[in-house]
Amino acid sequence: MQDVEGRTPGRPTIAEVSLQALRENCRQAAALVPPGVAVLAVVKADGYGHGAVAAARAFLDGGAAGLGVSMAAEGRELRRAGIDAPIVVLGGAFPGEEAAVVADDLAAAVWTLEGGRALAAAARAAGRTAAVHLKVNTGMTRLGCEVSDARALGEALVAELHLRLDGVFSHFASADAVDTETARAQIARFAGAVEDLATAGIRPRWVHLANSAAVLSQPSAHFTMVRPGIMLYGYPPAADLASRARLQPARWRRGNTPPAALSTPASTRRASTTSASHCASRPARDPISALS
Repeated sequence: MQDVEGRTPGRPTIAEVSLQALRENCRQAAALVPPGVAVLAVVKADGYGHGAVAAARAFLDGGAAGLGVSMAAEGRELRRAGIDAPIVVLGGAFPGEEAAVVADDLAAAVWTLEGGRALAAAARAAGRTAAVHLKVNTGMTRLGCEVSDARALGEALVAELHLRLDGVFSHFASADAVDTETARAQIARFAGAVEDLATAGIRPRWVHLANSAAVLSQPSAHFTMVRPGIMLYGYPPAADLASRARLQPARWRRGNTPPAALSTPASTRRASTTSASHCASRPARDPISALS
């Protein structure tokens, strides 16, 4: 193990994270969807507390096509760590963040023409093209344009010379209940919005709706990309879905034992003696050690 950023003050608690478990969980997600369907690995909230940079690298090693974050600052952290894979900012860009989003080559969610034009203006000023993913509200009612407005907004976005519409997506209203009438209605509404775009000649490469629960149980929501989160860290989104994949919990120990005194199980003892390229640790309020 190696501390790559130092430790933060506080209680001497550590959590050990298996990078191999993260890789294998990502492979499990990819195996559950048809060939050609990409995995966008969600690493928001510091990789669900597992360390965003280390988790992102593990997921990319495990076959993820890109990474999903909630905020532009999370994407910037990954870029500063040298990660050059596609990154989608699922929560979009706040006003004033557009130049940084363009500079960091982040694909931001958009759901208003004003938001799209602000990104286009930043891209034009930088002499670049900004990638965007159109977000459609199909029932979560938090962010997204209305289904009935998706075609018109899509047409307006593709008309912007400095924008590239790479994706269209939506969110389920429930993170774990995706095999319900409500969830199926959301899938139908989203499919309708995608079809409306297609009738206008707009066919974004990445069409995504499926969260972890849908990856495990709702093939009709897989489209061309899936967006798993919690399952990648080894935890089923609901108890009744636990048997759908052989997930490995990645954070396997927490305690108040100082790192030097922490015994390592035989199954992971090799990792503690491997080179720094296979081991990392990152600080948090409770420092987390990442073991390959």
